[in-house]
Amino acid sequence: MKGFLTVLIVALAAMVILPSASYSFNNLIGIEIMGGSGEFDNGSTEADIETGQFGTSYTRYFTALETTGSPYGMREYLQHPSYLAVGLESQAMDITVNGVPMSMELTEATFTIDGMYYFKGGTGIGATLESVSGEEESKIGGVTVDKDEITEAALTLSIDHFITDTTSIGASLTSKASESKDSSSGATIEYDEATLMFGASSLINDFFWIAGSLGGGSRQYDQGPEFDTSEFELVVGAFPMQRLGLFLGVDVETLEGNSYESTGTTTRLTLDYSISEKVNVQGSLYSMKEEVTDAGSDEDMEMTWLQLAVGVLF
Repeated sequence: MKGFLTVLIVALAAMVILPSASYSFNNLIGIEIMGGSGEFDNGSTEADIETGQFGTSYTRYFTALETTGSPYGMREYLQHPSYLAVGLESQAMDITVNGVPMSMELTEATFTIDGMYYFKGGTGIGATLESVSGEEESKIGGVTVDKDEITEAALTLSIDHFITDTTSIGASLTSKASESKDSSSGATIEYDEATLMFGASSLINDFFWIAGSLGGGSRQYDQGPEFDTSEFELVVGAFPMQRLGLFLGVDVETLEGNSYESTGTTTRLTLDYSISEKVNVQGSLYSMKEEVTDAGSDEDMEMTWLQLAVGVLF
């Protein structure tokens, strides 16, 4: 790992120092790391949570991104080139129950392929395919007493249209299937979920950014209950400098049905800075709170995490 980080740092430094022969770019490589902690409390049990994530992605733009007088962080939005992207993420989460030798470990790997094609009139159609595989181990005194295998697959179809050069509207439809299988008994828990979202975004005077989305759907468990889902997201931001962007985002998700209700609220503060025309760094601080009511019992979970990302255009 140390060798890989050394090579990465040297490569990024070289890309920053060496002059660029062109001000247009067809490729983007992204790397991100995340780490955080939190707490869980259901009235009778308290637990500490630790989580970490590493991800990498590659994007191919079929129309080159050009350097203009607009904010660097808005080049992709304003020029909206057709693209194809692939990404891979690995995440680990440890939950330790306070006062007793009980814990749970969750590891997941996510593969994503994403593409968008824009027509000359400013309308784009796209699709995203996501595949998740993972394991969840429950332990007592460090000995595994239960292990579940988790698989998920999701397909999102989307449409986007620029009604002006700086304002767009869009919609997306996501279909998701999830399965959790007990490795010892073979028992499974499966559900299907469908979500329809509508959104709009705009960059005003190359300074003020606003984007929002709203939608919902349903989740149906195999031979089990059905839940209604809803989601609302709002992001506002500003570009005090061409290279610098500051953003504040709020996302609220709810799941309701059969005497069950959960509400998760996530806030995000992001600093986005372009070191050069080809290298961008981003730091985000997240805070999440989830409240669950299940047949009269209450559960609360709070988490905070820091995410750092680097993007290199070439």
